[in-house]
Amino acid sequence: MRDRFGPARKPHLTTREGCKAMMLVKVDKSSSWVLTRFIKEHTHPLVVYGCPSRNTMDPKDRRIQVLTMELERQDKICDLYQEQLITFLRNVVEQTELLSTKIQDVVNNVRDFETGVQKSSNHQ
Repeated sequence: MRDRFGPARKPHLTTREGCKAMMLVKVDKSSSWVLTRFIKEHTHPLVVYGCPSRNTMDPKDRRIQVLTMELERQDKICDLYQEQLITFLRNVVEQTELLSTKIQDVVNNVRDFETGVQKSSNHQ
């Protein structure tokens, strides 16, 4: 069968012949969908064809999920490494500043000592 406004439809299975169940919806003036007719009773058993369960995943989707979880795990590890590296570099900077201060103190002490030695050798 071909609908006036869409692609060809598959014909209904013969198991549904004579079934009065239906649901008719229309759009009203306020652009809202409105249920205009509904008949619940079926004259046949309801059968679901080819609907995959939500619990079963396509192998490709499962692979994507596994890889996404692995990527998230690796991102967390990367964040931890980055944090450790930043902490290490801060410690290096602190130690460098401390060593620079100590070296400057030693240089000043050596200068003071040399100045004292020169003064004492000049007085002799």
